[in-house]
This record gives sequence, structure tokens and C-alpha cells, in this order.
Amino acid sequence: MLTLLKNNMPIVLASGSLRRRDFLNNLGLKFKAIAPRTEVLPNINEEATSYSIRCCTEKANYVSEDIQRSNLSNKEELLQAAIISADTLIHYNGEIIGKPTSAEDNYNILCKLAGNTHEVISSFAILLPNKQLITNCDITKVTFWDCPKELLRAYANSSEGMDKAGGYAIQLGGAFLSSKIEGSITTVIAMPLSKLVKSLLKHNIVKTVV
Repeated sequence: MLTLLKNNMPIVLASGSLRRRDFLNNLGLKFKAIAPRTEVLPNINEEATSYSIRCCTEKANYVSEDIQRSNLSNKEELLQAAIISADTLIHYNGEIIGKPTSAEDNYNILCKLAGNTHEVISSFAILLPNKQLITNCDITKVTFWDCPKELLRAYANSSEGMDKAGGYAIQLGGAFLSSKIEGSITTVIAMPLSKLVKSLLKHNIVKTVV
């Protein structure tokens, strides 16, 4: 495991995503993961990037309030933590697409995306102990080739994409779906890592090891 960054303060990752945990672990950061037990739904006519950033903000605030209500042994430490949350969604043809609800839903989503280019919108929020909120968003364009429907059905039935926006894992078996990627691959996998690290350094939440 690499050790590239060190904490300047405690960090809470407001997410249950293993991919986001891996990103922070691979940088050498120490953090506590707390999954927000809340669902944020889009408002009528809400723009996709605004919705993504709002999701992050509400997740971070929820975990902050959860910590305040908790009886955790390290509560005092966590109250001084920077809380990082993230959200990823698919935007295609004016529609916001999240995680599939079933294998059939997964298949229908993949059929819709096949042969077309969609946007992967990934945002993050950092809530500091003084309640300062830092947000950012990134967009990567992903083009799928026109896969045979039988192949899409087989992938949907594999359940690999069930917990992922758009119903596919580009870093795993779902890599076969894409013929072109324009932008950051980390945005598609979990969150815009370069922008996140830049913000963490800028606000003195972390520092380099040298």
C-alpha cells in the first residue's frame, strides 16, 4: 500500500462504497467510514450536477448529525473530523440514472446506454468542523459500443453492476462495455480523486509525506 498523504485532522468518509474506501486507503490516509442512512431524491426539473452536489451535502450533514447524536467512544475526535461524502450518477438524454433496482432494470439501463454516449457526474463534499462546506463536481463522458442484447442480459444477470450508478463497473467486468472515455476514470469508478486530493491539500486537511 502506498503512503503518499498524512492526516492533518481526523477524517470521516460518509459512504459505504468500497471503491471510495480503497481510494483513500491507497493514498495512505486514516479515516472512519460511516454510511449515511438517508436517500436523497431529485427535485422536479433539478439539474443533474446540482442534484449530485446536493446529495453530497445532505449525506455529509446527515453523518455530522449522526455523530453528534451518537455514543461512540471516539465521539470527541470525530466531532473534529473533516467529513467527506461523494455521489455518482449517470446523465443521459436529459434523464438522471442511478443504481438499478433489479436485474431487469439493470438490463434496461444498459440497453438504453448501448451505442450511445452518456455523462458520469461525480461530486464530493467536505464538511469541516467549523461547518465550512467545500464542494466540487466532475463530468466524464463514456461511450458504449452497440453490444448484443444477449451480452447485456448476461452482464445484468451477473449482478456486478447492481450497486453502481448506471448498472456497470468499468473497473471490473463491465470494462468491455466502453469504447471511449473522455475525462477522469476515477470519476466513473467512484469520485473525482484528483479534485478531491487538491481540495484536501488546499484546505490543510492532509499533507504530503515529504
